[in-house]
Formats: sequence, structure tokens, C-alpha cells
Amino acid sequence: MHLTATTRLPLVLGALLLSLTARAQTADDFSPPPAPPQEPSRVAVPTDVPGRYEYEGYVPQGYHLVSQPRWGLVGGGAAMFSASYAASAALGAAFNGTLDYLFIPVVGAFVLGVQAFAAVGHESGWFAGLASFFEVVGGILCFADGILQAGGLAMFIVGLAKPTQWLEKTEAPPPAVRVSVGAPRAPLGLTLALALP
Repeated sequence: MHLTATTRLPLVLGALLLSLTARAQTADDFSPPPAPPQEPSRVAVPTDVPGRYEYEGYVPQGYHLVSQPRWGLVGGGAAMFSASYAASAALGAAFNGTLDYLFIPVVGAFVLGVQAFAAVGHESGWFAGLASFFEVVGGILCFADGILQAGGLAMFIVGLAKPTQWLEKTEAPPPAVRVSVGAPRAPLGLTLALALP
């Protein structure tokens, strides 16, 4: 079989590519393994509050983690829930038995709002339009009260469940001081010794 120039060129290029690939594989087999990735420096980053450092999921040596509830959410949520529930409970007590659902926190206001919207248009007589208007307004107020109660309760729970966390430097305890009078092998005098923990 006779090879022409057009058939020899692809064969030569293929053989050259194969030999280069084989050399690259053998060179990689004997090279040292790559160095392990360097661990990032673990330095506490200061915050706007003096003495506090950002908590980024780890506690560097010489620091300790401080955790505290989000008092703004806890206080705001408690105030919002208490005020809206107190208003609905007072309204329920004023209407002796007809608005008893308002004594149930959060859910009661929504149940009464649905009942008010369901009653719209079921009145007859000359005051039917006025009664429907007040039922719509009452339903809207009940839904608003329920939303305020639910929002206040949610704020309170989130404030307790997701505390604020930061780092503070751990201070070494002061050295203990031991004073002894009339130490052994001393004629008379005072010996002062520091006992470090």
C-alpha cells in the first residue's frame, strides 16, 4: 500500500498529538500533589459598638460568643399584640355575648370578620343599607385587628427565636496575690508571692 502526501499528513499529525498527550500524562503522574488550600485568617471584625465584634459562624481563640434576644422586636411585638388584643377583648366584653369570638387571640378577630362579611345583604327594611355598611366596616376592622395581633405575635416570636449574636474578647482573670507573714527561712518580714493560674 502506497501512502500519498494527503494521507500521510493526517497520520503524522495524529501521531504527534498522541505522543504529546502521552508525555503530558506521564509528567503529571510524577508531579507533587497540589498544596492544600490555606485557611482564611480568623480575625474578629469590629462592629459599630465598642468592644463587640461580628460573629461569622466561628469563635476565634480569645473571644466568646454573646447572644441576646432582639429586644426591639420582642418589645414592639408584645406592645402591638397587647394593645390590639386588649381593644378587641374590651369590645367583646362591651357587647355581652354577641362578640365572644374576640376573646380568642388572633383567630377570633378573623372569624368575626368573616361572619360580618357573610351577613352583608341579608337584612331587610329601611335600615338594610346602613346595616350592610356597618357590617362591612366591622369586618374590615376585625381583619385589621387580627392582622395586628398576628403581626405582634410574629414579631415577639422572631425576636426570641433569632437572637442577636456577637463576639467579645475574653479577658484573662487577674493574677491571685498571696501574702504570707513570717515565711520559712526568713528572720522576720513580709513575703509577697504572685500565684498565676
